[in-house]
Amino acid sequence: VNGNRGTGARPRNIGGNNLFAVLGYATRLGTASGFAYLVDQDASAVQGFRLSSQTYGVRFAGKAALTRDISLGYSASWARQSNWHRNPNRYT
Repeated sequence: VNGNRGTGARPRNIGGNNLFAVLGYATRLGTASGFAYLVDQDASAVQGFRLSSQTYGVRFAGKAALTRDISLGYSASWARQSNWHRNPNRYT
């Protein structure tokens, strides 16, 4: 979204503190993971802090062998996102 050619509503960079965390636990059936993405974008001049959000979720993924050469992959995930920090929008 932002990059070295960004201008206007898509600036080169936006200040703020971000946290992207994933914690996983492997089992014989697959890997269970929990995640948190906390995006605190301090861009009052560009978006009025509307880019800040928080996302929390869980995921389970694995695979099962069907034959010696073929396996079936599976995954399930759930997440919830909402406004965060100084974001004036209220959403979930």
